[in-house]
Amino acid sequence: MKYCQKCQRTYPESTRFCLEDGSGLSKDPHDLFGRTLLNKYKVDNYLAEGGSSAVYTARQTGDNRRVAVKILLARTSRNAEELLQGFLREASHAAQLKHPNIVEVIDAGRTPEGLGCLIMEWVEGKTLESRLKEKGKLGPETVFNLLR
Repeated sequence: MKYCQKCQRTYPESTRFCLEDGSGLSKDPHDLFGRTLLNKYKVDNYLAEGGSSAVYTARQTGDNRRVAVKILLARTSRNAEELLQGFLREASHAAQLKHPNIVEVIDAGRTPEGLGCLIMEWVEGKTLESRLKEKGKLGPETVFNLLR
């Protein structure tokens, strides 16, 4: 399935542009777009996928707060249930940490299909990768300030 990030309409894979506003369509490889997770987080955008997880954004129902959603992809593990239990245990521990430099873990649980999901505060900003592409190599002072 594909979807339009502007108007939130969904389209078949063969469609390239939104018929409503002409925007390019995004893919959702896990079909979570538009679904409500843990009965309170409506998925509104697919961001990226790594080796073991996919990241989405969602809106918390009620207050419309934007959150990040990390989905554990246990498809490659023979011990998927054990991996999921460890993921949820780590989420529980991370939720107890409070510090300005640590992203807050808000919630955790399972999707209806049994995938582990972690709900975290959304932090607006750029990735280091995009910063490097824009400005090139970082100077020593900038690196020091980032590390500090």
